Amino acid sequence: ATPLQRIAYQIRIAYEESRLSAPESVKLVALLRAYIRRYRANRLLCGTGLSALVLWMPLPAACLLDRFLLLPEFLRILLWVAYGLAAASAIGSWILLPLLRRHTLLQAAFSLGDQCPELHESLCAAVQLGPPTATRQYGCSTDLVRSVRAQAERHASALDLRRLLPRR
Repeated sequence: ATPLQRIAYQIRIAYEESRLSAPESVKLVALLRAYIRRYRANRLLCGTGLSALVLWMPLPAACLLDRFLLLPEFLRILLWVAYGLAAASAIGSWILLPLLRRHTLLQAAFSLGDQCPELHESLCAAVQLGPPTATRQYGCSTDLVRSVRAQAERHASALDLRRLLPRR
């Protein structure tokens, strides 16, 4: 992505979060942010495990090859460089990228809605219908927005994030 696209993406995220800053949606935003934190922690733990697996599994084989096969010097160097590149790509793709990737509230709402089908429509609608823009953009009333938000908060208050995203 170009720097201009990154800036546009950050502006869109800030705009989306500012739409959801109304007092009646504090619980909903807190739930979605907790879901994002837990999701990122799970991704970090999973990525760390996979990276450790990639780092430590080939190491004994490489050491045995180096010790008993009497490989030429350039082939040894080539094997260790390949090992280092595999380790760096594993760390980069499974640890660093999930940490640097920003998740929006709408992405969290869709993900949570996929796991709880009874919540999907109300949660996504509550995130998409922000108070300042919903009446102008979608032509709906403020009472409708409040009703959708209240319904989503009622449904979401019964959720257990530990059940949806276990720490494993």
